[in-house]
Amino acid sequence: MLKKYIIITSVIFSCLFGLNPSYAQSPIVDVNFKVNDIYEDDESVIIQAIVYNLGNTNINGFNDIDVVLKSMNDELIAQGTFEIDDLKAISFEPGESFFFTGAMNKTAPVTYPYKYVAESSVNWNNITELSNDIKVYINSEKITLEQNPVIINNRMLVPISTIASNFDYEVNWNQSDKTVTLTSGPKSVKLKINSTIASVDNENVNIDTAPIILNNRTMVPISFIVDTFGADYAWGAQTKILSIYY
Repeated sequence: MLKKYIIITSVIFSCLFGLNPSYAQSPIVDVNFKVNDIYEDDESVIIQAIVYNLGNTNINGFNDIDVVLKSMNDELIAQGTFEIDDLKAISFEPGESFFFTGAMNKTAPVTYPYKYVAESSVNWNNITELSNDIKVYINSEKITLEQNPVIINNRMLVPISTIASNFDYEVNWNQSDKTVTLTSGPKSVKLKINSTIASVDNENVNIDTAPIILNNRTMVPISFIVDTFGADYAWGAQTKILSIYY
C-alpha cells in the first residue's frame, strides 16, 4: 500500500540539457520540472511532476530524465532514470506542459522539506523566436488576454477576468468600493484595489502585492490566484512565457 505525502516545500532546479554544438544559433532551451506530489512504499518513491517548456524552441523527445531527491542536509532519499517510450514520443511547443509520473529506488525515508535535481537530455528543433509580449498558456493551450501581464516589483500581475473564466469562476466588479469578487459554487475570493488584504471563503488573507487597475482592467498577482485556485505555474523569464497547469 502506497502512503501519500503532501509536499510542504521544495527547492526547484532547472533542467540541464546537452545541446547540439554544431547548431548555428543559440536557442533558449528551458524546461522546468516541478514535483507535484510524492508517494512511497518500502522500496520506491513515486513522483508526480509537471514538466514545462519555457524556452523558445520545440522539444521533440526526451532521451531520458534523471531525478535525484535529497533531504535539505543532502542525504540521498531516492534517485531514478526514466527512459520511457512515451517520453521519447513527446513533442511540446514553447509554453506547453505535460504531467509526468515515475518510480525511483528509495535509499532513505522521505523527509520534509526536501530538494531535488532533475537533469535530462533532449532533442530539439524548430526554433521559434518570441516577441517581447508575455505569452500565457493554461494546460498547454495558448490563451489571449485582454491586457498583457505586467511585472511590478518582481511580482507578475495578470488580468483576472480571462484567467478566472478558465477556472470556471464568475467575476463581479463593484465600482463603489473598488473590489472584484470571484465565485465558483460555494467558493468565493474577494480582492480590493491597492489593498494587500484579500478574502478567501470569507477569511482574510495577506497577499504580497496589491491588485491594481491598468487600462481599465483589474490586475492581480498570479502567485495568489493560482494558489487560491489550486493550480501551479512556471515562468520563463528569458522567453516571457507564463505556463499555468491544473
